[in-house]
Order: sequence, then C-alpha cells, then structure tokens
Amino acid sequence: MDYKKLLKKLLKWLLYFLLLLLLAFGTAYWTAPYWVPGQVQKFLPDTIKVQSLTLERPGLNSAYLNRLQLNFQLESKIQITLEGVKLSYSLLQKKLNKITAEKASIQIENSSSNSTTKFSNNIQIIELPTDELEIKALSVKGLFIQDLDFADLKLVQKGQQLNLESLLSFIGLEFNLQSQLIINNNTLKSIQTYISQGSDKLELKLIPSLDSEQGFDWQIDSQLDTQNYLPIEGLSDLKVKGSGSFYKSQFIDLLFNPDFILEIPLETARILSQQEIDNLLANKGIKIDSQQVTAGARLELFLKEKAYISIEPDNNYLLTLAAGSFPIKLQHPLLKTQLLLNKVVLDPSLPLSDPKQQISGEMNNVMQFKDLHYNAESLTANSEQLALKIHSNFSIKNSELLLTTKDIQLQLGASSLNNKNFNSRFKPTQWQGEAVVRQNLIGEDTANVQNIKLTQLKPIALNVKLKDEQLKFEQLTNQITIAKENININSQANKLSFSNQPLVLKQLKLNSQVNLPKQHIRGNLAFKDASFINTQLNLDKISGDFKWNLKQPFFKLNGHLKQQKELIPLSYQIDLNKDQHNLSIQPLRLDTLLISRWLNPILNQYPDLNIESSKLESSKLSGNPLNLAFSGVLKLKNLNLNYDQLRVINLQLNDTLSRQPNLDGKLTGKIAKIEVASGIFIQDLQFFMQHQLDRFLLNDIYGNLLGGSFYIPQLKVDPEKILPFTTHLKAINLGDLLIALQAESLFIKGIFDFTLPINISAKGQSITNGNFQNIGSGILQVDSGVSAETNIAFQALENFHYQHFSGTINYDEDGIYHLHIKLKGNNPDLYDGFPIELNLNLEGNLPNLLYSMLISGDMAKPIIDKYHSGELQLPAEAKTNPSNL
Repeated sequence: MDYKKLLKKLLKWLLYFLLLLLLAFGTAYWTAPYWVPGQVQKFLPDTIKVQSLTLERPGLNSAYLNRLQLNFQLESKIQITLEGVKLSYSLLQKKLNKITAEKASIQIENSSSNSTTKFSNNIQIIELPTDELEIKALSVKGLFIQDLDFADLKLVQKGQQLNLESLLSFIGLEFNLQSQLIINNNTLKSIQTYISQGSDKLELKLIPSLDSEQGFDWQIDSQLDTQNYLPIEGLSDLKVKGSGSFYKSQFIDLLFNPDFILEIPLETARILSQQEIDNLLANKGIKIDSQQVTAGARLELFLKEKAYISIEPDNNYLLTLAAGSFPIKLQHPLLKTQLLLNKVVLDPSLPLSDPKQQISGEMNNVMQFKDLHYNAESLTANSEQLALKIHSNFSIKNSELLLTTKDIQLQLGASSLNNKNFNSRFKPTQWQGEAVVRQNLIGEDTANVQNIKLTQLKPIALNVKLKDEQLKFEQLTNQITIAKENININSQANKLSFSNQPLVLKQLKLNSQVNLPKQHIRGNLAFKDASFINTQLNLDKISGDFKWNLKQPFFKLNGHLKQQKELIPLSYQIDLNKDQHNLSIQPLRLDTLLISRWLNPILNQYPDLNIESSKLESSKLSGNPLNLAFSGVLKLKNLNLNYDQLRVINLQLNDTLSRQPNLDGKLTGKIAKIEVASGIFIQDLQFFMQHQLDRFLLNDIYGNLLGGSFYIPQLKVDPEKILPFTTHLKAINLGDLLIALQAESLFIKGIFDFTLPINISAKGQSITNGNFQNIGSGILQVDSGVSAETNIAFQALENFHYQHFSGTINYDEDGIYHLHIKLKGNNPDLYDGFPIELNLNLEGNLPNLLYSMLISGDMAKPIIDKYHSGELQLPAEAKTNPSNL
C-alpha cells in the first residue's frame, strides 16, 4: 500500500471537514443575532420573557451578551436588566447550565390591581432557568425608598433547595446575606435568612402557616448595635429572640409566642453625663451620688403568654393589642420597673396625648436611693436611704393619665430635717400607702388630681432642737396625704417634752397642711393631758385645742386651754427671723381654787392654809412664755383665806406686769380685814410690791391694828432668803389686846409704839434690838397669885400707874429671848403714891415668841404665860432693897 497516497487523501478529507466546520461556524456566527434570542427564550420558563438582548459573540456551549433584559409578571411587574452576561448552556440538552453577569438591576413596579390582590402565603417561586446564577453587582429599585445594592450575588439551586449568598449594601452599611429557600412544586415551603454585619446578626425564618393561606409562622434571633441603624443616645445592643405568626387579611395580625424576648441595654451615662445630672438635681435642691444614676440599665420584654397585635393599614396603621399582654421590665440600680400592658390602641401618626390613644395595664416600681440630700433656701433634709415599692394600675384614655395604687411601701433610713430655726433627727421608718393620680396630657387642667396617702407603720422617737430648746417626741406616728399642691400631715405622739422647760404634753395630735406654691403651712394642735411642774407651779391634766399657721416669718397659734371646767382662750405668735415669742390670753377669768392647785409646790409649805373661791381676771395678758415676760393687768377681788388662827377677808390685788422676764411686775394689794386672833383685827391693810416669779420686794405695807397702825417700809424676798426688815407698830392699845386674850392676871391700860428689826433665815427667826415705848400714862396691874407682902415689887405692880413704860427686845434663832423693861410711876395704894422706878430683865426659851408677835399680835402673851407658870422672877435687888423701888 502506498502510504503516501493514503496520507494525502486523509489530509484532503480533513481539510474538507475543517472547511465545512468553518463554514458552519461562520454561518452560525453571522446568523447568531437571529437565532440566539429565540434559543435563550427556549431556555427560560414562560413567566420570564426576553424583552431585549444585545449579543457580543455566541458559542456552541456559551454566549456572551452585552445586555439582557427580562420581564417577570407576578403581583408586581419586575424587570431585570443584566449587563456583561455569559450564558453557559448545552444545545444538545437545550438547557442553561449557568448565568453570570458583571452587573444587574431589578426594577419593581406596583401593579394597578395590587390593592385588590388578596394576600397569600402560597408563593410561587420562579423556576431558575439554570442551576447557578452569579451576579457581581445587583441593584434593586422600588422595593424600599433607598436602593438595595448586592455584590457577588450567587444563586444555587439543588433539587428543592435554593441557596443565596451575597454582600448587601444598605443605609451606608455592608451586610453578609445568606438565604435558604425550600421549594416544592415551585411553591415556597420555608425561607431562612441569615444577615450579619460586624458583630451584628439577624436570623429570620418564615414558614407558610398551615392554619391559614394568609399567614406565616416566623422565628427570629438577632443581636444588633442600634447605634448603626437608629442612633439614639444611650441605646446599645438590641436583642430580639422568639417566634410567632403573621397574618394579613383586612388587618395585619402579629402573634408573639411566650418565648419572645426583647432586650435593650441603656447606657445612662451617654444619655446624661454625671455633670449634667448633678446640675439638673442641683436646680431642684437635690444631691445624690450621681454614679447611682449613670449606672447601666436594661429594658426587657419577656412574654409569659401568647400576645396578639392587630394593625390596620387603611387606618394610619392603627395598632391594637387584641389579646394577651406585654410585660416590660426596666432594670437599673436605682429603679426597677415592671410594666404589664394589657390594653393598647395606638395611632402612630398621632401623639400619645391625643384622645384617640388608649393604653392600660399594671406597673411595679422599686426605687432605692442612698445618701439622699435636699437643700432648699430655708430647709435642708438628709436621709441615709430611701426605698420605695409601688404596685399600681394605670391607663391613658381621652388624653388623660390615670394611676391608682393601694400598695405603696416606703422605707426611710435614718434622716434629719433642718433649717435655721430647728434641727431634727429620727431613726429609720417604714410607711405604706395608696394613691390616685389623674393628669391631663394636653396643656394644663384644673381637674387634675394627685391624691397620695402614706401611713407610718411603727412609732418612733423624734428629737427636735430649736435655738434655745429641745423637743422630744415619744411614740410618734404620722400620716401624709398629698393632694395636688397641698400636703396634709397628721401626727400623733404619746408624749412631747421640753429639755429647758418642765412642760409635758401627752396624747398629742398635730395636723399640718402645706400649700407648696404659697409656702403656707397651717393646721390643728390638740392634747388631752399637759403638765408644767417645777418648784413654783404644778399644772397638770390640762387639755388644749388650737389652730395654727406658718407663713414666713411668722408662726401663729389660736385656741384654748382647758382644765376641768375652766377655759383659757389664748393666741401665740413667733417671729422666726427674730426669735421673738408672744403669748396673748384674752380674756382671762380663773377660779382661785384652781390657781391654788397650780401653786401647790409653794402652798404645800403652809398645810394649814385654806383659800376660798374667787376669780382672777384680766382683759388681756400677753408676752413671751419662754422667759415669762408678760404685759397686762391681773385683778383679784374678794378673796378670803384662813391660816392657823389667821383669817384674811376680802383680799384685792391689782398686778401690772412689765413684760420683763420672769413675771416681772408691780402689784398693789388691799385687805379689808385680817383676824389675827379672837377679837384682834388688822384692818384696811394696803401694800405695794415689785415682783418676779421667785423674788418679791414689798414696799409701804401698812394697816390698822388694836386702835393704832403698823408699817413695814420694805420686805424683800429672794429665792434663798428673806432679807432683814423692820416692823413699826404705832399707837397700839395693849389693853384691847389683853381683853381680846381674856387675860385674868394681867391688865394694861395704855398706848404703845414698837420698832422690831426682824431677820428670818433657814435656822429660824430673830429680833435684834427691838424696842417699845409708851405713849401717855397708863396702868399696869399684875395679879401674881402670891402674897404681896413677900415682895414689895409685886405690891407695886398690883396697881402701877406708869408715866414711862419702855424696853428692848432681843430674840435669837434658837428661841432665846432677852427683855429689858423700864417702868416709872407709882402705886396710889402704896406709900401714898410715892414715885417708883423699876428695871426688869427677863430671859428664857420661848420658840414661839416671834410667831406670837407677828402672826397672832399677842406680844404680852408669852410673858403672861411665864408669869402664871411661876417662871417670871423679879431681879434680886428689888426683893432685898425696897429703897431701890
């Protein structure tokens, strides 16, 4: 065989075949603009129409297109434009294997019949003409206000599963997007999408509902930094997790399952800085550790049951909570709030204050503050702790907020309350209460209501320190009611005592009403048992009922005191700026028996004193009760009293107080008659006295006694002693005295003057160098009861007619008396009336001498008693030497 000829024939046929192929490819290339569009349409399903195609070059298994425009006709008209397209296909199998594009855009146009199209979860998924679709850049227009830009988009279909991967650019951010669609017979069975951006993630799964063709079941799990999407100061990572359902018919219904969770951390320090908080609170006079406020918080929503929300698209997307409730929690170191929304009707296009909006539910608040300080212009308050728990119902309806609660619990730590006039401290207290608050949300409304009532659970002790006084409350309880701009405080205490005054109030009730805008405080004060007991006074079992008000700088009190049937009307005013006190009593009319009980500490020293009822009166008495500085006139009329053998008849006093401390005043007194002994009277007694509570200075004490008069120029009484004083007796008829005393052994006819310097001390009473002197002649008759022959002096004294009768009196604190008597005269029955002069010295122990002289007026009685007892002896010279007589 000739191989060379055979090789030539093969090369010839091969050349012919190559020429034929070149001719076929040339024909296909030049005729491609005519057959490629039709072939591409054959690759696509009927729902996708090739609107235009720009061919770059065709191939047997691929074709390059400059531009490919496709139309999708679904509920909305969708137009896809691809540029730089490569179609990979198999002509034999008439199948597209892969589509890649450098650039693409999707334009979505709403159909005119869209509003009448019924929503359905029976979503038909267009069958991809290829198993893979890759687009380097895709722009979606018309789905949102802002275009969606995809990069490196890749669609891969494997059986019933369609996977999508892409980079999505939206709102200036780039997201990684992964979606998985499960399709059966071109119908969507589920879609699961995962989106991430940095540390943010969003996983969403939708499954057509089995119960309704108009619903989807959904699952969501996301954690987003809200600052990337909704830059609200203080908001940070948002966590949403849970499941539910979505239905759309006439309304849009959202169902949330009990596993639904919403968490939003709040960075309080980014909302308000520590300095801003300090400045804001300082404007209100409040100071706390601002780090308590700037600590982080968390807003949470945890469902405990299914909840349904209905949205009306045709009614401004009106939102209604159709069933269930939404529990919302706010966690913060100072504030923990649990909000349970069980009714919501909201129009997003309207403000919350619009009458159409409705919200109601329950709310639990727990607030806790430490080291709380309040400092206003005139008031400072401090508390170690304030803890508040409130369970309430609330509603917003007809532009009105209504909040009601019957469960308020308040714990107040050790606290203090101070201003320039007082300082008070009290131990921790516990309170419970209730409240009703009604507030119009549109402008001002006079019908607004704020009624808050707090009751202190356990009594406490409270010390209040004033400028010059300290008050101590025992078993104090309080009830506080707040109504709009008024605060009402009802307080009760078992006992109120004062440190510098012996004043005690028991069963105390105090009501205080505070008007905040007017800074006016008023109220009532009542007590059932008050006492004021010291060494001078003993006031007890006194009740009081008063009204009071405080309007800077004056505190005023009006009312009355009552003891038994006696009523004392009084008013009291304090100038807080000047610390001036004024008590006014008008009119005053008191029974002296009641006053005598008040003066028991003094009168107890005189157990035999008996006072008959009279009245102490004053038209007006006013002054400072703290230092007992009063002005006014006190009048006492027709007072009778008895003391031992002393009886005072018709005592009248007129006391003019000077408004100087310690009851300083000037008193004039009159006594119609004093019966000092049987038949012995002091008449028309008058005196003038300057006095304080424990000091007396009596001037010009005078009156009539035994036909004569007596006079004491000055008598001064100090707290510790009575200063020495002198009593002057003028023209005293001793004969009348002896007749009144029924003296049988002694008779004196005569008038005498006495001057008695007296000193009274704790050891006793004394007279130093007292003297007496007769006025005119008289008769002295002494019946000694013994024979006159035994002593010529006794014979002379049996009927002694004297021209001179004088002497000195000394009496010491031990009761020892010394009398020196001088007598000049004669006895007509002895020695033919020869003149006689006697000097008598008498001494002995007679403790009651001064009492007899000052109180009973019987100055001769002790001598007579001595004489009758035989203890009175004449000097020896008179016995043995009659010539001395």
